[in-house]
Amino acid sequence: MLNYIPRPNWSFTWNGLEQLSIFKFAKRVSLNHSYDSNYSEGWKIDPTGTREVQTQKVDYAFNPLVGLTFNFDELFGGNFQSTVRYSTKTGYSLGVTTKNITQAFSQDINVTASYSKSGFSLPLFGIDLKNDIEILFSYTRGKTSSIIYEMDAFKEEGKSQGGRTNTTIEPKIRYVMSSRVTLSIFYKRTTVDPEGAERIPPTTTNEAGVDVRIAIQ
Repeated sequence: MLNYIPRPNWSFTWNGLEQLSIFKFAKRVSLNHSYDSNYSEGWKIDPTGTREVQTQKVDYAFNPLVGLTFNFDELFGGNFQSTVRYSTKTGYSLGVTTKNITQAFSQDINVTASYSKSGFSLPLFGIDLKNDIEILFSYTRGKTSSIIYEMDAFKEEGKSQGGRTNTTIEPKIRYVMSSRVTLSIFYKRTTVDPEGAERIPPTTTNEAGVDVRIAIQ
């Protein structure tokens, strides 16, 4: 595991990209990049006082590898913003008793868009209400996979344990009726597609609902 000791972490944000001709369609554009890593181990002390390492684990992730945030000019009297993020994560875990190294890899792309407006007019029961409204949309597609490397019979390609692809689509509308009452309407669709040796059936889940929150003071 010494070859996988994590490096120093870092992150940076680059603002002002709207000055580039490729981003002239947006009012403000920023680029985000971040690298995170850590090392952990589990151990026990035997009756003789000797420390025995049981597990070792190294994780490192680009979260995000590339992230773009777009702010646009006022649209219908409200604010419109969107983000695009691509992230990856890799982890190595060593079990001393099994003498195997497990590699877990994941990557995902996430796209969000939001529109918010204050003073939105909504006629209800003959009353013209003017409050805040927020419309949200999120799309995420992620892929995970794992490989086991057996130390007693090492093969460079390892033994694939399969993986899966998860796709989530989630639109949501949030309306602030007053300082104490908030109404939300949401829909969420999640699909899971197994790959390789993964022993689960493909699934699709649909969720929808109305959420009313009342603050009592």
